[in-house]
Amino acid sequence: MEQSNELDGQSYEQSFVLSAQATQYIEIGSKWAKFISILGFLSSGFIAIMMLVFLFLSGTSTDALFGTAAVASGAFMFIIYGSIFAIYFFASLYLYKFADRLLTAVRTQNNASFEEGFVNYKRLFKMVGILSIVTIGLYIIVLIGSLLMYGLGSFPIN
Repeated sequence: MEQSNELDGQSYEQSFVLSAQATQYIEIGSKWAKFISILGFLSSGFIAIMMLVFLFLSGTSTDALFGTAAVASGAFMFIIYGSIFAIYFFASLYLYKFADRLLTAVRTQNNASFEEGFVNYKRLFKMVGILSIVTIGLYIIVLIGSLLMYGLGSFPIN
């Protein structure tokens, strides 16, 4: 795999060669990544079905006692499942593109496919990193809120 670089106005060729064993590992790993991404797409489909179930259940709730609460909780669950669906779908999509491009690159010795595969790999881990930061932030907010509620609950109200 060759790459043309420019340093101080001079162009030179830089090559990166994968051994036969590394190529085999990439091919096997890519097949597993493709399999896992297909499972992710299936999970996304089930999540989308649940999302629609909550949407329809919230719209068909006619019980006078739970009517407004059921609609609000159904809409809330629709938003939650919609967010989970988007996360699963895009994670699976990036993983699938990574695996597909890497398999293409290994089989055809195409450097552009190899790079495109790793662009999707980078996107996947960037998304996972951002989600990790958001999750930690939510944990901190919930922890602070819980401590505040516990502290407020310990004061007697007279």
